[in-house]
Amino acid sequence: MRRLLQQIFARGDEMRQFSHILSFLAVALLLLCMGSAAKATGIDPQIGLGGGGSCTTNQETSLSQSFTVLTGCINDFTNSTGFTFTSLTATVTSAFFGTVSCIIDPSQPGSPAGNPPPFGTATPTASNACNFSGPFVPILFAATVVNSVGGVSPSSTYGLQFGYPGLEFFPCDPTTSTACSTPLQSLSVRLDATVAPEPGTMLLLGTGLVALLTSRKRLKGANRSV
Repeated sequence: MRRLLQQIFARGDEMRQFSHILSFLAVALLLLCMGSAAKATGIDPQIGLGGGGSCTTNQETSLSQSFTVLTGCINDFTNSTGFTFTSLTATVTSAFFGTVSCIIDPSQPGSPAGNPPPFGTATPTASNACNFSGPFVPILFAATVVNSVGGVSPSSTYGLQFGYPGLEFFPCDPTTSTACSTPLQSLSVRLDATVAPEPGTMLLLGTGLVALLTSRKRLKGANRSV
């Protein structure tokens, strides 16, 4: 009996040692996976949209237009197209390292001062592009919607910042080479805006549909009389 108990205890010790080894291997595997993920992710730059700043001023005269912008500061854009933007996509066409993240930046002072962000939702649509849409609701005044639809009206100004402290645009992986450790000072970007149909356009389309339906009814009536 004593021998049997000794064998049981010995096996118990072996099982505990085996369990410790498995736990160690599991932790080591987890750390390895985390290290691989961190290495793959690297440093991702950030694009923020707000009410304006600014370090540069730009005029948007087309719904799709390219610009050269400075990084790390607020680039102002004034809507000179005559249309109201219902959404906006900012695409970085310069080569850079990482994948962009996108934010709404209410900390921008505004241009004019106090001008809120025109949109409230920031969504990455590609590794180099952010889409901005929807209404902006200030956190401190959640019951008050500044812009119930969200958009950039004609002649109004908004700001885009490309790169924030710790989230800059680098030409290559700055963690692997000192030659890559200097952030890009400027970028080539393309802004694509979508617009709401003009009231006159909607009226014209409505009138055309009514005329089309009326003519079809008349044609059916004429065919029946024949």
